[in-house]
Amino acid sequence: MTLKRSEVRVLYCPLMETERKKIFDDNWRERLKDYSSTPEYQASLEKLKKALEPSLPKEKPEKKLGFVLMGIPGSGKSTIAEMIAKEIYPSVVIPSTWIFFEELKGLDDYYKAYVFQEELGRFYLEQGYSIVMDDCNRTVKNRTAVYSWMKEHGAEPIMVRIEVDRWTAARRMTLKGGEIKTDQEKYDDLANWYPQMQEPTESESVKIIKINGNQSLDEIKKLLKSYPSLTAS
Repeated sequence: MTLKRSEVRVLYCPLMETERKKIFDDNWRERLKDYSSTPEYQASLEKLKKALEPSLPKEKPEKKLGFVLMGIPGSGKSTIAEMIAKEIYPSVVIPSTWIFFEELKGLDDYYKAYVFQEELGRFYLEQGYSIVMDDCNRTVKNRTAVYSWMKEHGAEPIMVRIEVDRWTAARRMTLKGGEIKTDQEKYDDLANWYPQMQEPTESESVKIIKINGNQSLDEIKKLLKSYPSLTAS
């Protein structure tokens, strides 16, 4: 069985048009280290917290988990992130696309969305919630940094690696900003992502859950529920 188009919510980002032509900037944290001290930052951060408030879980888990999703655009990350948060392990979902394309449309650098995403992650862990980092998380260096601050805030990091065939990903993607592209064009764009997707290694030392994104939502849910550690208490 495969996921129906109506079952999957996937954002195709204009960012792909620029990022696909270059390697992910693993040094964005150093480059933007002073951004949090700018006048715009704190007001924007509070705006994001206010926007997330209605979706916060009603109860906090005894054990905090930090889910780190990994997958190409169109793999179903956002759908699976919502499934985890609402049906598997109550969590706060923090997508960088939501920050950049919906809440803070004026940002001039997509990596600034990552600054907000990570600060929100730290904030909600401090508040006792579990979190889901909804992003491509394509490099080992970037993921390792995420694991580090998750552990510092008392959460167990869990990598969720979502794999899907390229044609399925291309057909699922919906374009932002009024763009029009054929499935073939989206398929061709995705070819540029594969060299950047660094597979999880033993050095990352985290639990890894591998998901076949071509499966139905029911099958994916059954897989996630089969992990004892994902039983909220």
